[in-house]
Amino acid sequence: MKIQNTHIVPNNIGEIRLCDYARNIFAEYIPSRNGIKKAIKKKIINLVKIS
Repeated sequence: MKIQNTHIVPNNIGEIRLCDYARNIFAEYIPSRNGIKKAIKKKIINLVKIS
């Protein structure tokens, strides 16, 4: 699978659910909250911890 978009989360973001945060960031690609949840479940959206 080819990576279409990446996003680095700034350190100053407080506690927020991934689906709520991703909805704002990837709204252009996945417009609905349900779509975001499905993308997370199918591992289309994932988190990578960068140290």
